[in-house]
Amino acid sequence: MSLLKEGLKIEDFAGTLNIDGTVNFMLEKNERFLNTTKKISISIPIINHIEKPELHKENQEIKTLNDFQISIQSIPDLTKHEIISATKVAVFNQCPFKYYLIYELGYSALHSNLDNTVVDFSKEDNDELSANIKGSIIHKILEEGTLPNLLRVRISELINTFNERPGNDQNLETIDSIVDLVERYYNSEIFQKIEHYEKFRNEFEIYAKVNDYFIYGIIDKVIFDGDKALIFDYKTDSLSKSSPQEKLENYRAQLTFYALLISKLFDNIKQIKCSLIFIENPKEVPTFTIDVNALKNIEQELNEIVNSIRYEKFKTKTSHCKSCYFSDSKNECVVKH
Repeated sequence: MSLLKEGLKIEDFAGTLNIDGTVNFMLEKNERFLNTTKKISISIPIINHIEKPELHKENQEIKTLNDFQISIQSIPDLTKHEIISATKVAVFNQCPFKYYLIYELGYSALHSNLDNTVVDFSKEDNDELSANIKGSIIHKILEEGTLPNLLRVRISELINTFNERPGNDQNLETIDSIVDLVERYYNSEIFQKIEHYEKFRNEFEIYAKVNDYFIYGIIDKVIFDGDKALIFDYKTDSLSKSSPQEKLENYRAQLTFYALLISKLFDNIKQIKCSLIFIENPKEVPTFTIDVNALKNIEQELNEIVNSIRYEKFKTKTSHCKSCYFSDSKNECVVKH
């Protein structure tokens, strides 16, 4: 009690405790975050007397200590109603211990993307727009369906929105490169093919409940064609080291996760087709098809992943070490365990 009096700076536990001060807030405005301050005042009444409730003991069974069994086993504290994203599942499938390092210990700064390309720190001071920002701009352009004649203006606006060296002359080269990539996709056969569909959603953000947790994902484009759903995931990855088909295997778990989300949300969907569209080379579109009945096994695998996370079972998958950030020059995990 003396610690409470000292911490709250009060003389006695009586009357009302008044707390006031200035609080800093972060507000979103025009897609940017601004800091602002606001004076806050709170009055807390101090209650030091509680009326004792009247107990009715008639017809109440009185038990002795011998009537109880005391268990000394540990009681696990398991998370419930957590949100499991497509990215989390993809990382866990790559390597459960990698998931532990990123999401449990917080080493996410070393994990910039699922493709796990090597970071070249020698280009840190280069005026070239960062790959992540460039990819975000392309995704935004495709989400909005920006017309070809408005591409340059919109890309310039988005560069300034991301506050990535606004007004820099090097941005002109970046704008040219993004325009070239987007126009390459606009002129592709796959773009012409999917453009005629009337029922579709861009950047489709959906949640669904599975058992006692929620699954969540944002699908770049999903088309609804009767009892079929077509899922398209845009990728700005470089194809210099891997073919589109090889890339598909890396993203198969993520696309299957999206298919499970769609099946949970739309009962009429019987078949789901998943495809990757590489903006760098949209001519080859790797694809696979899933029957919704087969997703029951996927859901069971997902339950096993969630249980492993809850019970902290993070085994190392050594086959992934060669393409993992958390591996050394010998392609071995940097954490010896």
